[in-house]
Amino acid sequence: MGCLCPPKTKEDDIPTKISKLRQLRSSVLSTIEVNKIKIEKAEKEIQKLDAEIKEGENDLRQNQYSYSEQEQKAKAKKLFDLQKDRQRAQKRMELTSANNENLKNNLTMIDSKIDELTNYSQLNAGEQVMKEIGNIDTGDALQKNIAQIMRQQQKDDEQLRILEGGNRAVNADLGINSADDYLKQILGGNGTSGAPPAY
Repeated sequence: MGCLCPPKTKEDDIPTKISKLRQLRSSVLSTIEVNKIKIEKAEKEIQKLDAEIKEGENDLRQNQYSYSEQEQKAKAKKLFDLQKDRQRAQKRMELTSANNENLKNNLTMIDSKIDELTNYSQLNAGEQVMKEIGNIDTGDALQKNIAQIMRQQQKDDEQLRILEGGNRAVNADLGINSADDYLKQILGGNGTSGAPPAY
């Protein structure tokens, strides 16, 4: 039986691609670090060979009359072999350095591709959300909400009218309509304008 799930779309594949690029990035970084160690090792080897060659050449120059022709040839052959070793170490270092520069360029491209795919994925997710939101008809819910607010407003207005009617009835029994009227009654009908100063 075959899978009834829908085929993977291009967007579904993006997290997998990003994961693979991150694995590749990690591998490239490791190789760069290994190459740095190789370059340092080659530099030390070249320095050691340079010192040996210089010492051997100085020895041969200073003691050329002390050595027999056969000893001179043997020392020259040894120095020549050291020169070849130095040349090989130099080439190895140059190749490793060139490879490391290339790997660093690849690392920049990998980082750029990860950023590109991440941005695309986020833009696509945003577009999907906007499509879903756009397909929701909010008009019906909005009309119901407004109708409910209006019904509540009518209830509030009716309660306020009833309460005010009750307050007026109580105030009528008191013979005054409001606290202002009550203050005027206490102060002799003119409010606070004729009141003596407070001590």
